[in-house]
Formats: sequence, structure tokens, C-alpha cells
Amino acid sequence: MISGKKFINLFLSSCVFMALLFAVPLHHVQAQETDNSLPLFEDTLNFTPKSTTEAQTANQVENFFSNCVEAPIISVNEETDTAFCACADAHLQKWLYDQKQGQRAEFGDLGVAPAQELTETVYMVDVYGPCLFIPEAELAYYECYNADKTQYFMNNPRVADAMCRCTAEGISNYFENFAKPFLEKEVARGRVIIDPVQQIKRDVNYYDASYNAEQRCFKEWDLKQQKMRQRRR
Repeated sequence: MISGKKFINLFLSSCVFMALLFAVPLHHVQAQETDNSLPLFEDTLNFTPKSTTEAQTANQVENFFSNCVEAPIISVNEETDTAFCACADAHLQKWLYDQKQGQRAEFGDLGVAPAQELTETVYMVDVYGPCLFIPEAELAYYECYNADKTQYFMNNPRVADAMCRCTAEGISNYFENFAKPFLEKEVARGRVIIDPVQQIKRDVNYYDASYNAEQRCFKEWDLKQQKMRQRRR
């Protein structure tokens, strides 16, 4: 027979447990209320912050690749656009998987909502950020090839092609390694990311990387020319 005092204690313990159980999703609600991100690429993402339902989000994720290919945020050519969107889609799936793993680690199998919303910032930093090097490889090449042909004695089309492929590879490598970390820092500083590529290119570290890539490629080309001249003697 349970005494009155024991019954009250059990009842209070049950109330506390139920309060904690149903209070867990409040973390998700509060996270939503503090999210002030703005939609930037609405045509591509069909993105509606705060009002997006779970069904809309699921549809958005399911159709992400096809929507991206149809209207990529950075369009170069069909092959590059497809590669960029495939990369972004893979990183989107990775982000969703990491969120689920984080849920299980924090809440077990309670089935609560993700700790972080799929915001425009997430798309810009975690989804697109790691893939910007793909279109940038093409863009850097065309920018170099269409520049002043007297630079580095590139009046020869064959030399210009080789030099620009080399410098574009260096710039693309910089984007692959530093684009996402840079965008993360920009967000942490409270800066709005409108054009991620141009935002990265305005940073002094990019100027250094671009200059170093050009210098390295020119030195490699000049060294090859010296070896060729030595063979002809």
C-alpha cells in the first residue's frame, strides 16, 4: 500500500519527467525565433524562412538537385553546372545526416526536430560553400585568358592556355580549401552573404593566393623554356 506522502512524491516526479519530455522541442522553437536570416536565392531554393513546413522542406530537399541544375546560383556551362549541383546535393545530404546524428547524440530516440533549421545561411555556407571551387576553376580560366595578353608574354595562345589553366587550378584549390571556412567567419561576424564568390575575392588572403598562383605558374613556364633552350644548344 503506497502512503499519501509517497504517492505525492511519485506524482511530482512524474510531472517533472513529463515537463522535461515535452519541453525538449522548445529548443527547436526558440532556435526558430532567433533566426533572422533573409532569403537570397528564392528562385533557386524556393525558400521561405520560419513559415516553411516540414512537408515543404522535405520537398525542397528532394528536388534540390533538379532545381539547382535548372537555376544554379553560379552558371558556367551545362557540364560544370551539373558537377556543382551534384556536389552541393551531396553536402546537403551530409548536413541532414549530421543533424540526425546530433539529434540522437543529444536526445536519443525522442524524435525531436533538428537543432538547426535549414536556413539560407546553411545553404550558402554548408551546401554551396564546399563546392564553389568547381565553377571557380572555369571562371578563373576565362578571366585569365581574356585578360591582357601581354601579361607574362601570353600573346601566344598556346602559352596563354597553359598559363591560365595553371593559375585557375591554383585559385580553384584555394576555394576548395578556404571558401567554407571564410564564409563561416563572415557569418560569425554578422555579415550578410549575397555573392559568395565575390565576397571571397574581396578578401586580402584571396589576393595573396591569386598572386602566388600566377607567380608559381610563370616560374614553372619560364623554367620549362630554359630547359628547352638548353636542349637546342
